[in-house]
Amino acid sequence: FDSSQRLPAFTGPALLLHGDDDPVVPRSNLEVLRQKLPQARVQNFERARHLFWIECARDLQPLLEEFTRQCSSS
Repeated sequence: FDSSQRLPAFTGPALLLHGDDDPVVPRSNLEVLRQKLPQARVQNFERARHLFWIECARDLQPLLEEFTRQCSSS
């Protein structure tokens, strides 16, 4: 199931997260999403793998809180 052609129609806030050393999801996927969601905020986690949300939890938590706050106030 590929719905990527529908992404440009989405105009809401988006947050794209990726681990630089992810062996499962290549960085090229992030670039495709970035092109289809130009309004998206992008965060790469250096030296993080596929489970970046566990590996980088201390860095991720404030980022998610800030993004959520921004979405709530707009």
